[in-house]
Amino acid sequence: MSEAFEITVDDLQKNTRERDVVDARKFAMWWQRETYGKKKSFNEIGAMYANRDHCVAMKAFKKDHHDLMETDAGYRTKAEQALKNIQKLKISI
Repeated sequence: MSEAFEITVDDLQKNTRERDVVDARKFAMWWQRETYGKKKSFNEIGAMYANRDHCVAMKAFKKDHHDLMETDAGYRTKAEQALKNIQKLKISI
């Protein structure tokens, strides 16, 4: 994922509002909830990313990711590439 969004894993945990980092963080929160479902609470997911609260993780999952996929071609391209990269990792394991 960090390759597709051109950031480091450490960037995801920084307390910053830089758009590239915020978009990657939203994608990561969405992907975790999408992948693990209720095995990971929104509190747990938010805490992994610059200690965000459950509201931020919930909004990333329920609204932000889907809105960005529809309205932001750059985000959509990065998200699609990140999903392809994740799929490649799953296949190689």
